[in-house]
Amino acid sequence: MARAKRGVVVGMDPRYVRFVRWQWFLAGCHFAAAAAVGVLVARGDDWKVPVHLTFNVWKRQGGSNECTEASPCVLTENRAVLPHHLSLGTAATTFSVFSGTHHLAIALFPAHSRCMIASGVNTFRWFDYAWSSSLMLAVNSVLWVAPPDLQGFVNWFAVQFLVILAGYGSEVAWSASQRFHSVALFAGACLAYAAVWSTAWAAFVVSTRGHDGTVRVGGQTDGDVATNSPPDLVYALLVWLCGSFLLFPAVHCAKLAAAPETADMLLYEVWYSFLSLFSKIPLLSVFASGIIGRSDRTTLSALPDDYVPDEDEGTSRTTLMVLGSAAAFCALVGIVLVVDLVVLERGIVASCFGGAARRPKHHPALYHRMLLFSVELHPRRG
Repeated sequence: MARAKRGVVVGMDPRYVRFVRWQWFLAGCHFAAAAAVGVLVARGDDWKVPVHLTFNVWKRQGGSNECTEASPCVLTENRAVLPHHLSLGTAATTFSVFSGTHHLAIALFPAHSRCMIASGVNTFRWFDYAWSSSLMLAVNSVLWVAPPDLQGFVNWFAVQFLVILAGYGSEVAWSASQRFHSVALFAGACLAYAAVWSTAWAAFVVSTRGHDGTVRVGGQTDGDVATNSPPDLVYALLVWLCGSFLLFPAVHCAKLAAAPETADMLLYEVWYSFLSLFSKIPLLSVFASGIIGRSDRTTLSALPDDYVPDEDEGTSRTTLMVLGSAAAFCALVGIVLVVDLVVLERGIVASCFGGAARRPKHHPALYHRMLLFSVELHPRRG
């Protein structure tokens, strides 16, 4: 029977042992980023966004209780600002905590995690994605519409949550060799995802193109006129969010294309670990250095009476530099991760220099693996 030592089960495959050790490092990165933003929030350097609730108001004419041709009802839109504001810093900290917990769970329970990964379905990972990615998308929806509507904010979260749930079902079906059902669930999730992103980008394009390139401030027909041109940081965040999110279904698609009986299950977990770091840490860095740090430079209505112009014009550029630096750090860590667990393991480096490449080990059948794992955990007592 394998015995546990320092969070790693002795007797496991050396590659998986290194994978577990990487999980400690990745968990530390996510928790450190969450702690950095959490400290800023605790100090009061937060950006709290007002949230409103949109609803219909039925205006009846002449005091009538019915809507008739003689006394029609006028249906108008009304908004009520909720008493509690949305803390973007707290939300950003929360989704990083979910990601750190996912990696920490694998590191703390390596034997159980090995069983899940070998089966083709990592439940820890899907639990993380369902909550962290949904929060990420909901928080960043403020870049499209601010202040956010409560229903819209919840809908962003719910759609992403259901898309992740469909991805989880697709992977479960794939691990059971139900290829048709796995592809059908994945295709349905992609259609829903495409609908959400396409309408969001369409609204963003329309918002940046007014008549003759300008829009009236506050939607008024007179008064000051200002160019509706979002900062470069907003464009960078939206492109980064969309691009990094699209990499996850790409890995999932590659996994579905492989046969579950011969697929290298750990390979896909390596890529998912890299993408989790690459997509979340840079965004969290931006929240820490840009959105939270510049909360007094962005307003959601009119400028305050005591407003004083800021002479610092390099804040947006600094935030972009932080985004680039965080992305470069995550890319470097990802390269080392992939080299350690994929390139060296497969012998790709050796083959490039004329050596014999080691053939990747294939996993046995699902139930055979789980049976061996069960016997290992519960040996017969003599």
